[in-house]
Amino acid sequence: MDDELSKTKMADQVERLEATSLVERNGWAVKVDDMDVFVDMPVDGTEYTLAVNFDNFPQQAPSYQFDGKWPDHARGIRSDKGICIDGTRECYTNYNHDEREDDWDPEKYDLPSMVHKIHGMIRS
Repeated sequence: MDDELSKTKMADQVERLEATSLVERNGWAVKVDDMDVFVDMPVDGTEYTLAVNFDNFPQQAPSYQFDGKWPDHARGIRSDKGICIDGTRECYTNYNHDEREDDWDPEKYDLPSMVHKIHGMIRS
């Protein structure tokens, strides 16, 4: 995939996230560095940074990892394997769900819905 096309598609995803009320309501800070989006999200007094890599997007799902502290208490999140929910690259690779890779849909698993879902996983 062309890096410039991936960056353009990523920029659209970031715009969608920033246009939601989620960022302000949850106190998130969003930063972009090349092909990575970083979302700082405070949860119950702990600051987590979600790092989303958009290499080969939209043909491949973005990689969702935490930069620094991991919320290993959350079901489906493991620092050694990543976040296992549909729409993360790690779900299709690290958790051996290759058969579900055909389910990847960049519109269904857009950045706002994924960040919101992961934030909810941490809070529960």
